[in-house]
Amino acid sequence: MSEDAASCLHILDEDGTTIVFPNVVGHLSEDMGTVADRLAAYQVGALTQAIEQEIVETLEQLLGAVQRMRQDNEQQGMSGLSSDAGQSPLLPQSAELKLLRASQLRVNTRTAAIEEDVKAIENGTVQMDSDLLEVFRAVAARQVECAGIAKEMRDRQYQP
Repeated sequence: MSEDAASCLHILDEDGTTIVFPNVVGHLSEDMGTVADRLAAYQVGALTQAIEQEIVETLEQLLGAVQRMRQDNEQQGMSGLSSDAGQSPLLPQSAELKLLRASQLRVNTRTAAIEEDVKAIENGTVQMDSDLLEVFRAVAARQVECAGIAKEMRDRQYQP
């Protein structure tokens, strides 16, 4: 399934009209790999479960955004409006903002799950995950990416 996400990411990168969508698909692919690795290592705790839930929610959000885009395109076709596909963005900016907000919420959720695992380790109720530090670094990088995407969206909006 992560190979399918990689193919989708390639198509989105070629399109070039959306900022958030390719980022979310890339994270989705990474998350699928992370969950597969954690499950293979029998790490089935709160963090793994949180990432699995994020994957499901992300897929639902992406599907919803694509369905709304298709409905909008169908309505434009019915009303006789023609648009140059090369000129119009894949998603309207409002949909991209919703996806960006959802990405930020996933960062927040992942951070809370990491904190929960750290507390459980400190209490001695679970063993230290071998890759917990790597998961923490990855979520920190995603936070930086969310801020960068927000800035890029702002800059695109104010381009002449």
